[in-house]
Amino acid sequence: MDETSRDGGAAFPIATIDGFSQEGMSLRDWFAGHTLVIMMTRHGIASPDDAARASYRMADAMIAARQEGGNVMTKADALIELREKVKSGERISFDDTDSLCAQLIDGSTLEDAGKFRQAMEPRGLHDTHWLHETVLPTWSWSLKTLSNGMHQAWTDERYGLRRPGHVAAHSNPARAWLLAILDALIEQEKSDADQ
Repeated sequence: MDETSRDGGAAFPIATIDGFSQEGMSLRDWFAGHTLVIMMTRHGIASPDDAARASYRMADAMIAARQEGGNVMTKADALIELREKVKSGERISFDDTDSLCAQLIDGSTLEDAGKFRQAMEPRGLHDTHWLHETVLPTWSWSLKTLSNGMHQAWTDERYGLRRPGHVAAHSNPARAWLLAILDALIEQEKSDADQ
C-alpha cells in the first residue's frame, strides 16, 4: 500500500505546475486531530495515549470509508452488530458505544457517554433502566423471571402502539432488557428508513 492510500494524501494539497504537492499535514492527521478534540472534550477518554490511538483508529476508518465510496454502516446495521455482541457476551468497545451514544442521544454529554457504556455492560438494572428511559422515553417495559431461571424483558410503545412489543430472554435480567431495547431501536431505525 502506498503512503497516499494509507494516510489519505495531503489534507491541503498545493497546486503546482506539475500537479499537486503532497507537503504538509496528511488527511489522516487532520481527521485524527478533529476526532481527538471531540474525544477529549465530549467523551472524556482518560489517557492521552488511549485518546490518540482511538483518534487514529477513527481516522483510518474514515479514510477506508472514503476509499470505498463512503459506504459506511447505517445506524440500524450498527445496532444489529451491537445486539449480536451483547447476545454473545462479547466485550463492547468504547468505539462502539461512543459513536452509538452520539447517534442515539441528541446533544449527548460526557456523563451520557459514561452511562451509555455502563448500560452496554450492565451490572445492574439501574444502568439499563437509564438507557430505556433515555432512548425509548415513551415506551413501557416489564421484567419477569421464567420457571427455567431465565429472565424475560418486554418493551412496547405506551402511546399509539404503532409497533409490536419486543421480548428478549437472557440469564442476566439487565442483558435481557438491553436486548429488548436494542430490538426496539433496530425496528425504529428500519421503520424510519422505509418512510
